[in-house]
Amino acid sequence: MKKCKSPFTAQLVTYDTPLPFKEVIARLDVEVNKSGSSEFLAKFRTVGTKVEMEELILASLGAKDFLYVHRCLDPLSASCIIIHRSTAIS
Repeated sequence: MKKCKSPFTAQLVTYDTPLPFKEVIARLDVEVNKSGSSEFLAKFRTVGTKVEMEELILASLGAKDFLYVHRCLDPLSASCIIIHRSTAIS
């Protein structure tokens, strides 16, 4: 098995808010278009070319800058995959 490493830059942004956790998560889900995730994954499985993938990503992003794609099924992991508009197409 071949291993590939890719460097990337990330930022951790922290907000202090009086809002309840449930409200914060609900707002975050809207911002990352979590509700569109299942539709995106179903269409992603049928993509055949880079152009089709770019079109799908841009259409799925809509007016938002982020798209929630996948939540790891490992209960010990809090990771997920989110596509950001500035890095979606290269």
